[in-house]
Amino acid sequence: MKTILITGASGLIGQYVIPYLLSQNYKVYVIGRTVISIEGVTFYPCDLFNTEDVKKIVALIQPQYLLHLAWDIQDLTSNNHFTWIQASLNLLQNFHLYGGKKVIFLGTCFEYEDSTSVLSEDSNIFPNSTYAWCKHYLHNIAKLYSEQNSIDFVWARVFYTYGNNEKEPRLFPYLINSLLNNQPVVIKTPSSIKDYLYAGDIAYALVQLIESPFNGVMNLCSGIPITVGEFALNVAKHLDKEDLITLNQPNDQPFSQIVGDNTVMKKELSFTQFTPISKALQDILQ
Repeated sequence: MKTILITGASGLIGQYVIPYLLSQNYKVYVIGRTVISIEGVTFYPCDLFNTEDVKKIVALIQPQYLLHLAWDIQDLTSNNHFTWIQASLNLLQNFHLYGGKKVIFLGTCFEYEDSTSVLSEDSNIFPNSTYAWCKHYLHNIAKLYSEQNSIDFVWARVFYTYGNNEKEPRLFPYLINSLLNNQPVVIKTPSSIKDYLYAGDIAYALVQLIESPFNGVMNLCSGIPITVGEFALNVAKHLDKEDLITLNQPNDQPFSQIVGDNTVMKKELSFTQFTPISKALQDILQ
């Protein structure tokens, strides 16, 4: 049986990954601070910043695959991001030490330089936050380590994501919670253009990547530009609460654009499972 170790399994993307893995007959191991109690999943409580605990657990499991999703992104300027680099590299080193074959780390679209162009994997890199700089540094050093130690390595750059159990102050849970409580919502940057992809689709792509021969950087995105205002109105329409939405773009505030090119994703994974917002909302609000 194929064995995989997952971090961040209780997070926005991780919660969708486990069912896909179990359906593919993986032996799933999860480490972290949040208890996971799912049939077919073995959970080990672990502080990822504790290097000795990580080593002991990886030695016990000896996984073939590693899917590292865990990261704290509540504060994009926190010094804690530097600690996440150390924890991630320690995890990777122990994964290699105990026979690991392939690793997938999550990157972010915020690694890219601000641009009004569609962002491909070859677009210019210029992070604008501590979080994005630390992710970019981790990509470079983890890639080098993997190359030198014959580990298959994928850096999956995730764009804007939404899904179940998402935490405020992110836009999607703010919209859902406000509208369900009949509270008015003011969208202050309705003209900003984003690239949203349902977290369940990202999870499905990650599972496909595990056994794919692909190595390298891959954008995980819809490739479909949508304004923040349109996204908010789509959510409100599903709830029949459009009258609670106000779009208020200040005249002196320029709009931004972050849209990805998913050509590599579609080609390498034959990916066609893009969930419409309406269907995602049905799944989330059922």
